[in-house]
Amino acid sequence: MKTFLGIVVLGLLWSGSAYADCKSDITMEVNQVSDDVVIFKFINNGNKIISIKDFGVSKLDKWMRSEHFRVQDLVILKKTEKTERKLNIGWHTKSIGAEFFNCRYLDDKQYNKIKEEYKLN
Repeated sequence: MKTFLGIVVLGLLWSGSAYADCKSDITMEVNQVSDDVVIFKFINNGNKIISIKDFGVSKLDKWMRSEHFRVQDLVILKKTEKTERKLNIGWHTKSIGAEFFNCRYLDDKQYNKIKEEYKLN
């Protein structure tokens, strides 16, 4: 029984390392460039490959209605790399807030598999 519990605990520890807090290695800047467009800039400050699977923002329009926008997009950031994504949030935006993104670390095997599957450079 002790062996079984030991295996379960070690398995959970090892599987959790891929989902460790990669957010501390990412700097995200969000800029509203017009009333309907937001630019997300992601910068990998770490030394690991990071995959961002979705990101988004909430907006408040001029009638004080709140709306949430979420993009499911594959963003791969290699070591110390940066990239930008544009999001159309609709017209009459008064302000944006509640920016978010979800990420995870990739090892070389996972990165090469994604690179092959999506034909990345």
